[in-house]
Amino acid sequence: MKWFPIGAACVWGGCRLVRIRRGAHNPAIAYLIEHNGYRMAFIVFGAIQGLVVLVAAQFLRMPPEAWLPAGWEAIKARVQRKVQQSSRDYTPGEMMRSGSFYLLYLM
Repeated sequence: MKWFPIGAACVWGGCRLVRIRRGAHNPAIAYLIEHNGYRMAFIVFGAIQGLVVLVAAQFLRMPPEAWLPAGWEAIKARVQRKVQQSSRDYTPGEMMRSGSFYLLYLM
């Protein structure tokens, strides 16, 4: 949450940009599948995307200490009224004895 404290909308917006960009690869993927098969297409484009992620990760930096976006306190107060959260932490043993843990684990 350090990079997206104002909400998941930032993350989903980024995913949408990735989906738009992915459309540009269709002719290349089609060509690769047609000439080398789907397995090779997965390997090649997986390697390309992996390299892009590794290169892009080199430009990430931690935000300055105690950094918060403008208006964060008002947003935080509004969200905390809607989110129900336990006021105590559970030990691993207590967690394993609760039915809700297994329900969430199976989901």
